[in-house]
Amino acid sequence: MRGFTLIELLVVISIIGLLSSVVLASLSNARVKAADSAVKSQLAQMRAEAELVYDSSPNKYYTICNAGTAPRKMFEAAVNNSDKVDGTNICIAQSGTAISWCFSSGGTLVCNTGTSNGEPSGDRWAAAVLMRGGGHFCVDSRGTATEQPSRVLDNSPTRVHCI
Repeated sequence: MRGFTLIELLVVISIIGLLSSVVLASLSNARVKAADSAVKSQLAQMRAEAELVYDSSPNKYYTICNAGTAPRKMFEAAVNNSDKVDGTNICIAQSGTAISWCFSSGGTLVCNTGTSNGEPSGDRWAAAVLMRGGGHFCVDSRGTATEQPSRVLDNSPTRVHCI
């Protein structure tokens, strides 16, 4: 009986190694796309929940980003699936001159309140999250849901809508 030579075994092992590296690279790309799809889905759900909050409250979006609200939970879920870079993920809500916003910092959401200082007062909200595959996904009270190469919302805050 003849066995395998050392060369034959090394060739087979190298082929298996090459094939497994190709498969692992494909899985990594699939994971990124899945995470980005989850971000888009959660922000779309956030938009629906925001309208429910608006209808049930005295017609105010101001609480959309507040802890404990369903839209905020959707935003947090989207942030957890995002590329968690400090200051890139943001939720802004404005009613009249009152404004509240949350942004990612140090792996958590930092939230503040204040008065608007840029655009005319109104009742609106917007959220943008950095996707793992690059670019931001932005939703707002105008019904916009769009991918953007960079975040157009700011936490000054002077812009409360997607472009």
